[in-house]
Amino acid sequence: MEERTVCGGLRARLLALWTLAAASGCSGAAGGTTDDADMAGDGVTGGDGFSDTAFTPAAEEICVGADENGDGTADDARWCWLHPRPAGYALNGVWADARGKAWMVGEMGTVLRWDGDGGSVARQPDGTTLRAVWTAPTGETWAVGEKGTILRCDGVAWTSEASGTRAALLAVHGSSAQDVWAVGEDGTFAHDDGSSWSIVPTAVLEAVSGAWIVAPDDAWAVGEEGATVHWDGERWSFVPTDVRIQFLDVWARSSSEVIAAGSQVLRWNGDSWANLVPDVTFGSCAGVWGTGPASVWLACWGGLAGQWNGARWAEASVDTTANLRDVGGTGDDDVWLAGQGGAAFHWDGRRWRRTTSALTEQGIADGWASGAEDLWLAGEEGEVLRRRGDIVDTWEFHPGGGGGGRLSAIWGSGPEDVWVVGEAGTIRQWDGTRWNERNFDTEYRAWYDIWGTSPSDVWVAGAAMGIARWNGSGWRTVAAPEGFRVLNGVWGSTANDVWFVGHGGTVLHWDGATVAAVASGTEADLLDVWGVSTTDAWAVGGYPPVVLHWDGASWSPVALALDRPALAVRANAAGDVWILEDPGRIHLRRGGLWTSTAVTTETHLRALWEIPGVGVWVAGETGALLERME
Repeated sequence: MEERTVCGGLRARLLALWTLAAASGCSGAAGGTTDDADMAGDGVTGGDGFSDTAFTPAAEEICVGADENGDGTADDARWCWLHPRPAGYALNGVWADARGKAWMVGEMGTVLRWDGDGGSVARQPDGTTLRAVWTAPTGETWAVGEKGTILRCDGVAWTSEASGTRAALLAVHGSSAQDVWAVGEDGTFAHDDGSSWSIVPTAVLEAVSGAWIVAPDDAWAVGEEGATVHWDGERWSFVPTDVRIQFLDVWARSSSEVIAAGSQVLRWNGDSWANLVPDVTFGSCAGVWGTGPASVWLACWGGLAGQWNGARWAEASVDTTANLRDVGGTGDDDVWLAGQGGAAFHWDGRRWRRTTSALTEQGIADGWASGAEDLWLAGEEGEVLRRRGDIVDTWEFHPGGGGGGRLSAIWGSGPEDVWVVGEAGTIRQWDGTRWNERNFDTEYRAWYDIWGTSPSDVWVAGAAMGIARWNGSGWRTVAAPEGFRVLNGVWGSTANDVWFVGHGGTVLHWDGATVAAVASGTEADLLDVWGVSTTDAWAVGGYPPVVLHWDGASWSPVALALDRPALAVRANAAGDVWILEDPGRIHLRRGGLWTSTAVTTETHLRALWEIPGVGVWVAGETGALLERME
């Protein structure tokens, strides 16, 4: 049965934000300060630049259905995005089809449509990641992605089209609706002549990640190993460069004006390739687009973007560190950027404005909650954030929470007793009014986890055989058996039943008197531990992936199919066990049955925490934060 998803018509109208159309919706307002930007390269700013987003979450979010009873269908319980909004899925492709109007596609089948006043968001039903999007002059739009996916929108609905391949398709472009090319992995070239798609054989064996079609007899494609090829209407032929790098995108005006972008940016003049911007090191540029030889725009990793005006490079004042993956537009006063973590920006000739909201782009190392209306986040770069109140309330920033160091974990006994730990011996405590430094042995210790039973009984675990215990007034180091170097997790059921896990299958146990080694049966690095009682505890890890259970007598492996490391675990007295698998698959054991839900496929989640009976949260890179409320 052909599946059709609405792609036109219904749109929620909001200023400067993407919104969710159809059954579920979310909205917010943007505003803030701006910075000047010299995009013309003439030394004169063209107006205020990037507009920092002060975003207050709306009552509803984009959610991912979870099959929690194992019947193959998504249940009502859902994982919902808190930040970024509308979602933190990586955006891989952008195409502007009219001034102020653009499509963006990305991870988990995300499709965004911006119409100048507001936008709409949809996810393709099977969640297949989309890599690129293009709109023909007559208005039809194509999106391509993993597993040979090709979708076509006729202005009313998205329809799946047979591509003839299972290879991932990484780019799509055409000269008309009767001349569309899709290229991808394993040197795949597919062509649509207006009636059907067919695979075109070529000598290219490597992944092809960029394509631009000037005319039916003038097309360009680029890819790995420095591959640059040209279509003359009959065959694809190599136009070799003298570099063997990975090209990620290409833009062309004619057979004598071509720009290939990757770890270098090269220009073809009809006779030879030359470095476009010889005095700038870009790292890796995944997107290129232009209006002419005096206006070439680049989107690069690390938040770098800008314009080559034919004589000099002008860096865009886009306030992001996200890897930018594509750029497109209709003119020099209508340019769009898309990238990692849902980052999306628009240039109107005067300023850059973020069209999606972000609480922070800092990776979230860990989280903790004292209740549904008191949620804390520890940022990897030392920032601590707190949300008080329900979902529509704003967040508080605690820039001094981490003391300037990288953070690894956060835990509290209550809203007036919250602790963070991290590198360089960082240990800080929030007492309800201010942050207090509780460091010791800062010269060599890095702390990776923290847990306690009360404000006067707190344990930390980390590198260099690091175990220490806080008694309310000071720290005491606790001797561990020799040979155990790195501890990653700590949890206990009582003050005299505390577990520590670490590298090489390390499991240590505190019984109220001493710390002793306990056989784990694995040499995998154990990354987290949690449990319910003295006879019910769980440990997870990776390299290779492993799940262990303690029954009061011994640790034993648990049969759970994992492809990647298990990063975090939580369990509760109701019998639920939550496990986070890299990058974003969540496993739930309920009623003795394991089910799993992929909430992300590219955005790496690292932290998992729970308030039994209230909710579960996961968080990770680029400020990704999702929740599942009971």
